[in-house]
Amino acid sequence: MNITRYLAPGLCLTMLALSGCGGDGTSQLTPSSTDKTVITGMASKGPIKNGTVEVFAIENGVEGTVPLNKPGQTTDAAGNFSIDIGSHTGPVVVKVSGSFTDEVSPTTTVTLKTPLRAVLSDTTTGTNTVAVTPLTELACTKAKRGGLTKAAIDDANKAMAAKFKLADIVATLPVAGGSKAGEKEYAAACGSISQLANTNSTTSGKKLDDALAEVMSKMENEIEVHGDLSAESETELNDAGVEFSHSENNHSGATEATHVETHTGV
Repeated sequence: MNITRYLAPGLCLTMLALSGCGGDGTSQLTPSSTDKTVITGMASKGPIKNGTVEVFAIENGVEGTVPLNKPGQTTDAAGNFSIDIGSHTGPVVVKVSGSFTDEVSPTTTVTLKTPLRAVLSDTTTGTNTVAVTPLTELACTKAKRGGLTKAAIDDANKAMAAKFKLADIVATLPVAGGSKAGEKEYAAACGSISQLANTNSTTSGKKLDDALAEVMSKMENEIEVHGDLSAESETELNDAGVEFSHSENNHSGATEATHVETHTGV
């Protein structure tokens, strides 16, 4: 009796689990989502289409210089992304660069002069959701001022959410016309910054790309120096929020205008 003809199928099945029967000896198993760390979410200032996404580790309060993810990973047409960073866990910075269709001037494509960032105090094995927006960019600046410790990152994200009267600026995604109120309110907050940039463009005569960069740079400088936005910037954001709420191009679905918390500081 030819024993080999009876053993071969079982042997092949056993070897398949180890190296792929008939393969080249390398494992053919694909790790499940529970075996790796995945960063998934949305990049939006209007949705950033086909934007480049990079994820950097934070070690001892210092942001790394080499991305954890493979090069060439991008957002889709709606600004969504899913990035595998292998077995890495812990704090990270997510950076997205690219262009978007402006919410206030929908015939205009705006290119970001500098990437938008979001900072997470901890990533764990499995799926980690993050929004990358102008609000998370401001929070990242605030967190860096505090030394990029876990406490500084968490405090910065919470403080910027509270500033714009939002529940969460990291785990909630800014979806215009979304199914949840928080998504709509977040989209409206992004729209208010677009409105502010458009106002700056109109009064200064600058291209919208440059006007947005100037608006963001002003607010980030205030946070770097004082730890918070100036009273002037808060007033400008509130005026822009009201104007955007009445705009025919406001498709956020939010029922109220974006209103930032004001103070009597700088």
